Amino acid sequence: MQPLDTTGNPLPGWEGEIEIDTGTQCNFQWWDDTDGVSPEVPGCHQEYEDKSCTITTNHRFGEFCLSDVELVESNPAAGICHFHANGLGHPDKFNCDDYCQGMYNLNGKCETKENVCNFQGQVIHSAACVCFTTPEPEPTPEPKPTPEPTLEPEPTPEPEPTPEPKPTPEPTLEPEIEPTPEPREDPPFKEYDMLYNGP
Repeated sequence: MQPLDTTGNPLPGWEGEIEIDTGTQCNFQWWDDTDGVSPEVPGCHQEYEDKSCTITTNHRFGEFCLSDVELVESNPAAGICHFHANGLGHPDKFNCDDYCQGMYNLNGKCETKENVCNFQGQVIHSAACVCFTTPEPEPTPEPKPTPEPTLEPEPTPEPEPTPEPKPTPEPTLEPEIEPTPEPREDPPFKEYDMLYNGP
């Protein structure tokens, strides 16, 4: 039968009862539970010699995890003395993730709690559902822009030296050549003679 919460509503995450070997001391097999059906509380199951659950034995066990989310939760209600026939108990099994989602809309896991049920020198652990908020994933940082490579300025070439102007050679003056006078022809002697001496 599905257990109820304090308001009378069925507890979420319940997956039914399972059978476990609880052992016994001298076949007493009377037990009570410290927390009742409270998935968030790590409880302990104690064995007694009498049906009034007043004389304890040295036999005790705690609740435990079957997986990361599955909890074995001992029952019935806290302080109810009950009998385990043939050394077999029938605790409830809860899915802690479903339990936490139904109760608080949170994620859930089964977690072992150390040294909860220690008794007469025995170290006895227990377990419970732990509800938690899944942290928001950190935003992926935007990639930094790759800086463009800085180009070294090309060296400015040194100006070539301006060549000195070659001296302009003075023009070579050719000597003026005087015209050769045309040869003069002497008149025939006769004519010459007549010219100066008369006929």
